[in-house]
Amino acid sequence: MHDYTTENIDWFFGSIAPFQAAYQEPELAFLIYDTGDKFQFVSGKLLFSPLSSDIQDREIRCGGFFGFRGKLSSVGLEPRRMLGMLLEGKIPSVDQTYLLAPPEHPPSLSKVATPYNIPPDQSLVFKLSAYGLGRPLHVDEAILGEMRAADIPYANLNDLLLDLGLPSHGYGFEVEATQPIAIGTNSIIDGEEAKFEVIASKNLTLEAISLGAIVHGHNGIFKRLQIKGTEFTWSVSNDNPDVLLGKFTLDVPKASVVQCFANYEKTCFQSRWIGDPKLGKNHLRNIYEIFDPELKKAVQLLTQGGRQGNSDGQESAVCWLLWFLGFAPLHTGNLNEAPDIVAVSHDESVRSSV
Repeated sequence: MHDYTTENIDWFFGSIAPFQAAYQEPELAFLIYDTGDKFQFVSGKLLFSPLSSDIQDREIRCGGFFGFRGKLSSVGLEPRRMLGMLLEGKIPSVDQTYLLAPPEHPPSLSKVATPYNIPPDQSLVFKLSAYGLGRPLHVDEAILGEMRAADIPYANLNDLLLDLGLPSHGYGFEVEATQPIAIGTNSIIDGEEAKFEVIASKNLTLEAISLGAIVHGHNGIFKRLQIKGTEFTWSVSNDNPDVLLGKFTLDVPKASVVQCFANYEKTCFQSRWIGDPKLGKNHLRNIYEIFDPELKKAVQLLTQGGRQGNSDGQESAVCWLLWFLGFAPLHTGNLNEAPDIVAVSHDESVRSSV
């Protein structure tokens, strides 16, 4: 096993150690294909979740495919040992261990970048991804025919992967620990009152929970504060008995927006903006209007056009509009041989120039 793989495994389990009690029993899912001699790895996942699941152990046999989804304890291994076996070319099921076809290169486990700074819901998720477990499986007409003629038929490989709770792109093994605390979707501003909702695992210590808040008003930042978990009013969720709902209200200026941070043990797990839905659902526009109420300056610059060949003001206003529409705009008007504005969407799927 590569040294950095060992380091990454230590990083993963060390990162979740302070809130390990929040997680239910890990779930294991995988799909392999019988090549006649050994099994070719297709896809797999080891999931740590704070929510209990009523999932029952399942084994799926479809043509040459064998799939499993269930509790990790059903295969009689603890998480670290299971990962060690996987990297050794073995994958366990309930009643036997399958030998995987040797890969071209030694397998490894790498950290996966989390979407912590990407809108709209910014969350911290700890994840490892395994590379080198096998080659991508080419599903030809013969394999597809086997799948469709099986006692339990599947239309294609994606159909089988999705039934096992695995990503449709397949060809990898992921280890993921989802966040044990989050900001509830019922968090809003109602007039001059901010209503915060925190969702947390029932196994977390309330004293270690906190919600950071930065209140933005028309005249800039109105208040910065941290609300302790013991200050919330807590109740058990009607949807899941493993979940606690915490509620807290705060007086804020009218038409303000609040950036919230859900924290546990000095770690921020989610960042989210909330605003008054009656004043518009675009929180970026609400932030912009803190400095330019009712877009008066932007409208002025847009309507007056360029003066004496200078359109910088108008171009700046266009950048502002692009920003609160969710783009990342770059004003390049003063550069030679360049468009005036370049705008890129946050997922980089849309790029435009003006």
